[in-house]
Amino acid sequence: MLGSYEEVTTKGCFYYGYATFAAAPTGTLLRAGWDKNEWIHRFFEGNMVADAPIGGPMLIVAGEADQTVLEKSTPDQLAWIRSRFAGETPTSNCGLIH
Repeated sequence: MLGSYEEVTTKGCFYYGYATFAAAPTGTLLRAGWDKNEWIHRFFEGNMVADAPIGGPMLIVAGEADQTVLEKSTPDQLAWIRSRFAGETPTSNCGLIH
């Protein structure tokens, strides 16, 4: 897996990285104890938007050149946003992500 690291981090995009590592068995990409590393905690704390749910509307903007947002998913994204504004609780898909 590490043989692909430089290529994925310098030449690839999100989808390239995902395709490269998606089939990796659970628990094989991270070292044991990674979640206790001080620098990992600093990174997540520094990138945290808030420590509470957003209390109002949130504007989401994506341009045509944004390769991380699939055009075909736009109707699903809008439906999800409408459901949140309607006060509906989202269903979890955490069990589907490996």
